[in-house]
Amino acid sequence: MSAKRSLLVLGCALSAALLGVILWRLDWHDFTAGLRNLRYEWLAVGITLIVCSMALRTLRWRALAGLAHVPFRAFWNAATMGLFINQVYPLRAGEIFRMFAIRHLAQVPLGRAAMSALVDRVADVLMLGVCALAVFSTHTGLAHAGRLAGTALVTVVAVVAGLLAFARGDRLWRRWIAAWSARMSGRLQERIEGFYSEALATAALLGSPERVGSVLLLTAGAFLLDFAVVQCALKAFGWDLPLIAPATVLVFLAIGVSLPSAPGYAGVYQIACIFALALFGITESQAVAFSLVLQMCVLLTVLVLAGWVALGHLDAFRGARGAMSALKESDRVG
Repeated sequence: MSAKRSLLVLGCALSAALLGVILWRLDWHDFTAGLRNLRYEWLAVGITLIVCSMALRTLRWRALAGLAHVPFRAFWNAATMGLFINQVYPLRAGEIFRMFAIRHLAQVPLGRAAMSALVDRVADVLMLGVCALAVFSTHTGLAHAGRLAGTALVTVVAVVAGLLAFARGDRLWRRWIAAWSARMSGRLQERIEGFYSEALATAALLGSPERVGSVLLLTAGAFLLDFAVVQCALKAFGWDLPLIAPATVLVFLAIGVSLPSAPGYAGVYQIACIFALALFGITESQAVAFSLVLQMCVLLTVLVLAGWVALGHLDAFRGARGAMSALKESDRVG
């Protein structure tokens, strides 16, 4: 069994086990009570903010790619389909898909698409690390809070160091790439070296203070919108919690969805919300109700937007899927 299939089986087993425990412990009266008095106007605001957050992240990806001539719509279409695939397929396959999608939609070189998408996610990791540091420093009574805060800080430093090492170590990396690709066929060697050159050129764009500043501003704006989305969901349940609560939910969700799980993050999404909201006195059953509402708001928003996008670009997305399949097949053969 391949490593990917093993992770998928493990994820489905974990999700099934978590859902079984949740259902076994669920107080249905408490669960339905939380849903009965939902304030839908807050959910409408939250859904609007989800779209705005997606738009800011798309702008950030476009800025990181350094392709001002490529229209925003192309990046939006690729990013939206990537988000949808992340929601319904395991192992965050949408991150790979969007690289191939932007390549087919706007003829963006794969190396540039891959590096810009990678740094785009790194920006989220950095901000999550800062949020995690704040959250675990606030909840000093939480088990292992100090260790978790330290881990978040180390992760942030390691990610930044890795990017700097790649951007500044061209001579070393190019020599290693040349030695490795020399064993390949001429055409494949050319593709590998081209991929590396485009990736390096994209990383070098981070040497511009203006670009770094714009990326940081867009990242902060996207996270403020994410914060506001969770806050709207909390308000929809009528809960008046401290401002650290939405940040806590975001951090626990980030940890939860990083675990292997069934498609849609079933089970891990609920457990993350249970642990996060327990810190603020919310019962397990009401936390499950909250998690389902928040999860459905995100899923339905992405589903509607992705469906609209897919209708207009079926050929391009089929090409991207075919390219992904060919890559997987070459990995399997190799």
